Amino acid sequence: MLRGGLAVARKQKVERPKEASLLAQVEEKERLLEGMLNEARERSKSEVQAAKEEASRYVEEVKRGLPEMADHRRQSGLKAIEEEIQRIKQEGQIRLQVLIQEAEKRFEEAKKRAPKVYLPELVLERSEGIK
Repeated sequence: MLRGGLAVARKQKVERPKEASLLAQVEEKERLLEGMLNEARERSKSEVQAAKEEASRYVEEVKRGLPEMADHRRQSGLKAIEEEIQRIKQEGQIRLQVLIQEAEKRFEEAKKRAPKVYLPELVLERSEGIK
């Protein structure tokens, strides 16, 4: 907008020294502002480019890390499965030991009871068979 007004002012020959001085100051400030604006644009472009490059590097790092992360997760999963299998085996062995001990105990009790229960019957059977 300043440019449009300045262009009109330039076209009209400025004959007054005060107006010419003000016009020169405005033009100088306009050049300074344009320079600052261009500088800011360049900075923005370079900052955007740097951010894009950093994001690209990050994406590449993540892409390289994905197979490793997947392998780590798979290994962790396998390890957890193996641990669960071991836990189940140990529980099974403990239960089996308990069952074996109970069976041995019942067998010993049955052996002790057997003569009391079956011996008199055997004696009767033999005595009947002898008669």
